[in-house]
Amino acid sequence: MFAALRGEVKLAGRSCGECKFTGACDSLARVDGLLQAREPGPWTRSVSASDLEAYERCPAQWYMEREVHLPRVEEGNQALLRGLAVHRWIAHAHARGVPCSIADLPNPADLGRLATVAGGIIDPADYELAYPFLRSHLETCPLRAGQVGSLTAEKTIYAYDGVADAVIATKADSYWLAGDTLVMREIKTVQVQPEVDDDQIFSTFLAVAWDLVALEAGLSRHHGADHGEVQLEVLSPDSAVVHTYTTRDAALMRMARGRVRRLARQWLSDQQWNPLPGPGCSRCSVRRWCGVRDEYESSVGSRVTLGAASGSSPAIP
Repeated sequence: MFAALRGEVKLAGRSCGECKFTGACDSLARVDGLLQAREPGPWTRSVSASDLEAYERCPAQWYMEREVHLPRVEEGNQALLRGLAVHRWIAHAHARGVPCSIADLPNPADLGRLATVAGGIIDPADYELAYPFLRSHLETCPLRAGQVGSLTAEKTIYAYDGVADAVIATKADSYWLAGDTLVMREIKTVQVQPEVDDDQIFSTFLAVAWDLVALEAGLSRHHGADHGEVQLEVLSPDSAVVHTYTTRDAALMRMARGRVRRLARQWLSDQQWNPLPGPGCSRCSVRRWCGVRDEYESSVGSRVTLGAASGSSPAIP
């Protein structure tokens, strides 16, 4: 503790973006060029894939939630609660270093045993939502393969892009070494397994492109690997599908870099964070702080009124 107080212990984290020593700190992996920027932003910032997704939806919402941390009003829903419970249970199970099994999954109706599920960190009601998805995971648990080295679950890797002067936060649901390859796995839950191919999944989830570029830019090398691989495990109540992508695919990497570049360059240079009114405004967790929070709904209402007055169908936004 005293070593930490004296500044002798370096702990990488999101607050590294506020540190003047960031560029020379050896606790951060080096991923120069990850954001595909030509020059640094106006000041050192921290960013993750979820930051860029939030920024794409609405720069103002990203700024209020993640930069100045205004109080939020969260509206929970079953999909959110289910996803959180799935991630918590899998992280807890993988920390044991043994494959997940049906014996680890008590029936939700067996309330007497639920206090032991994931060390009691999951609410029984949330576990009931997650249960069928967790059963699907058993067949695709990475520890079943027998070729997984030391698996790390739900740990954020902090790195530094010296070109963009940005602290990079990458949090895969798990990662491990498989020979000379660093594998990162992301998990998503869906009610119905989508009938899509790997390309469509890649286009849907920014995390895949982000992880690939991070691996190529230096995370693979930082962990002693020559290559990187990203797996996206899609869980539904009755099946699990793992989509796999590799940094050895040159065409795929060009697309991944392009996707990160498009979002990151705009985010890096933005100093206005203007709102983007849209359907999501009604569910925004910081809408009470936004001066245009009702603009989208008002515009839709006006179009409906005009359509009704003219006898025509209202325009679809």
